[in-house]
Amino acid sequence: MGTYPQEPWENGTTQDLNVRRSFIEERYKLMAYIYTTAEEMSRTGIPMMRPLFLEFPEASKDRHPLDLNTDNEFLLGPNLLIAPSPYPDELDDYQAVLPPVGWYDYWTGESIHVKGQESMRVGNDNVPDNDLQISLHPSVDKLPVFARGGSIIPIQPLVQSTEEKPSGPLTLRVYPPNGPTSHSAYATVPSCEGSLYLDDGVSYDYENGDFLRLKFTCEQTPTGLTVKISPREGTFAPWWNQFSIEVYGSTKPVIGSRIASGPVTASFDNEHHRIVAVIPDDGKGLEFKLAY
Repeated sequence: MGTYPQEPWENGTTQDLNVRRSFIEERYKLMAYIYTTAEEMSRTGIPMMRPLFLEFPEASKDRHPLDLNTDNEFLLGPNLLIAPSPYPDELDDYQAVLPPVGWYDYWTGESIHVKGQESMRVGNDNVPDNDLQISLHPSVDKLPVFARGGSIIPIQPLVQSTEEKPSGPLTLRVYPPNGPTSHSAYATVPSCEGSLYLDDGVSYDYENGDFLRLKFTCEQTPTGLTVKISPREGTFAPWWNQFSIEVYGSTKPVIGSRIASGPVTASFDNEHHRIVAVIPDDGKGLEFKLAY
């Protein structure tokens, strides 16, 4: 009462509706990541929407919060950085700040390089603020979103409602660190990691163990990469029986890939800079090796 209609199909052209639909659908695809982040918030109190300094407290040279360098940039969970234009009604280019851990364009899979990356290390770093900036051009149909190098992000098939069960494999987007120290300097720790939490979304049965928790890691070498998926924790049955593993940042076709039980067919997607392999999930955990 007393407000303008809020439905996405109100007050706009067909083009406006298509733009709104694309972002709503992307939210549904990200629901596995969003729900996992919400569960983390319920356990730890760490918010879903985060300032940059929360994940990167020492990223700037004098260790001031990077948020002072940007107007409305923020993190969604630990691994997605959103950098909307500070002036939505203007078409001028603007500067965004990327903490020095290596990033990927969420939409294209392209590796993003900034000046500070030449001297970066995996983790926080002290580099001049202007070396962390990239120039962006505002667009109505594309919101600048970046995936953190060193992360693994779960993506689910598109649904029309949270009450609808997804159909198809669970996608794991693997974003290896894309800096010069990725291969050797940190060989004793995982090159990337991520997690997933799932329950029925309506009851308190998770308090009695009816939930699902998975952890993902990857280890990178000069000749390939190994993705590890932990055995299932909890009794909640997932909706998928396959994983679609997408490894980003590759510039050359896959040579070979295999899991513990044998070889796997993988393909190279040059447009999105990724290698894709679909493998079965029996719930016992697995190790996927990729050579390229």
